Amino acid sequence: MKLKTIMITEKDKTQLQRLMLFGDFLSPREKKKLLSLNHHVNQGIVVPENAIPDDVVGIHSRIELQEMTWKIRFNITLVFPEDVDETKNRISILTPIGMALMGARTGDIIEYRSHREHYRLMVKKSSQPRVFVA
Repeated sequence: MKLKTIMITEKDKTQLQRLMLFGDFLSPREKKKLLSLNHHVNQGIVVPENAIPDDVVGIHSRIELQEMTWKIRFNITLVFPEDVDETKNRISILTPIGMALMGARTGDIIEYRSHREHYRLMVKKSSQPRVFVA
């Protein structure tokens, strides 16, 4: 699998580093995922909030996905663990799907395992929330 370059804002990187400080309060599995994500982010690129291209999946991205076997489409938003809300399809960056999506681009096919199942999804569309500076 090709490694992706993760783009992250300074604000989100700082928030991720704060999350690292509380890693001892996470389950061993979540802590391992957080360490892996932190490693990839540290290899990535820090950019201004309005400079992340729309088609690059990052924290706060709104993503339209298509499951490759059944062709079912659904939408999610990637968020930090404290902002998870399954009723609004707000999914943690520390979930298997969240980890697989970080750095993906529109048109990419991602693969991940969850609950002993293997999933293949295509990123049909990704968009970043826009920050307006007055």
